Amino acid sequence: MAGQLLQESLDLLDSSALTGQDTRMEKANALMALGSIAERSDYREAGRLYEKALGLYQEVEDNRGTVKALLSMGSAALNLGHCAESKLSTEESLTVYRALGDQRGIETAIRTLGWIALCQGELETAERLQRESLAIALELNHQPDIAGTLRTLGAVLVS
Repeated sequence: MAGQLLQESLDLLDSSALTGQDTRMEKANALMALGSIAERSDYREAGRLYEKALGLYQEVEDNRGTVKALLSMGSAALNLGHCAESKLSTEESLTVYRALGDQRGIETAIRTLGWIALCQGELETAERLQRESLAIALELNHQPDIAGTLRTLGAVLVS
């Protein structure tokens, strides 16, 4: 149902009734939401939707949208086992998060890079990244990030 409504939203945003109006942000947001739904069953489709959203966010120079799309693309690629592709998107998102000074985003990107390192069999790098992520999460005192990073660090340590 939600996917259908989001698709209707995209169709409306593309309609001639809105000719002359800049709807790129709204389209990008709808594509991100559709990507989140697609990610439940089709990582490839999710990645395609996130990539379309990324292009729109970049066109309107929305850094927060851009970084969200990059991280989502990296996550979808990682879930497909495309570690190298995931690493490129996630490293790019980390660069943007750092430029924005977004510590939670930095922590999430570093934790994701740790998963990618684990995917690539780079256990020492994975552990180092998870510990770096944990230090940031502890500094921010953000319990969900602390829990997520501890879970990820545990997965690295048992590998």
